[in-house]
Amino acid sequence: KTNRTMRVSRFAPCAASTSRSKGCVHVVMASDVPPTSLERSVRLAQKRLGSELSRLGEAGVDERIASASRTPPPRASFVSAVERRTFGGQCAIVAEVSAGSPSAPAWHAVEAAEQCVEGGADAIALRTDLESNADGLLQLQLVCRAMEARNIPVLQLDWIMHPLQVAQAKEAGAAGVQIVASVLGDGTPATHDAILQLGMEPIVEVINQKDLDIAEKCNARLFGVHLSVALALPNAEARNLATKGLLQSLPFGALSWIGVASMDEARKAIAYGADALLLKRDMLVLGSQSVTEILQEVRYLASGDD
Repeated sequence: KTNRTMRVSRFAPCAASTSRSKGCVHVVMASDVPPTSLERSVRLAQKRLGSELSRLGEAGVDERIASASRTPPPRASFVSAVERRTFGGQCAIVAEVSAGSPSAPAWHAVEAAEQCVEGGADAIALRTDLESNADGLLQLQLVCRAMEARNIPVLQLDWIMHPLQVAQAKEAGAAGVQIVASVLGDGTPATHDAILQLGMEPIVEVINQKDLDIAEKCNARLFGVHLSVALALPNAEARNLATKGLLQSLPFGALSWIGVASMDEARKAIAYGADALLLKRDMLVLGSQSVTEILQEVRYLASGDD
């Protein structure tokens, strides 16, 4: 599963101040409490990040980030893609794609992205964490290259904890990356700023008022709910009410992205005032409808004519 459940935040910014660790987070675990799926995912991401930082060395990391800062940003923009729809009283549609399995060829992700765009998606999201994607950065590069010709922005979904990861996403051609406030905690503003400094768009995922307060300190424009972290609430009704409450608490001028895994969730998110829907991959591939049929139905709902 790509959506992890957050219970209590167990993450804190790294104390080290070197370029290799700046912006990192580490997991603080009680020894008698088994890790959640989210904690396991973040630990795996930290391990991969640590290996890459060690391989490059401090000077190599600094040069990689500096090089990415000199690279022109992608032409496509998430803010523009969403506002094109919201100005017309509609909701933007973002499709989450993958190659189909961690071992599938990378070009499968390109085919999936092209199919979604032809079906009406306004933007593409690609999950690159190791649990979902063995060749994440390669797939990201190929998808971004294909979407550039269509002027479609691509979002990287991963556990971003260091500017090096942002630099890699930019080198691959992504327009933006998602950061999770409950994972980064007080490190969220610095990470948000690092993304902006590299000419990319950050989407801050929030699950509660504390996260919202942190995101507002960043002057964040794009807010996400249910993108990678699910709310640990007892039933669907409670989760819906929490989602509605988060949307109503967003600052003026914010653009909201809501992850949905069913048509019913899409209807509710639109009713709550979501500016963009991120259609989870399972919604697009596990049902009896084709991807095009699903996108067309969501587009009808998002048009405001329902």
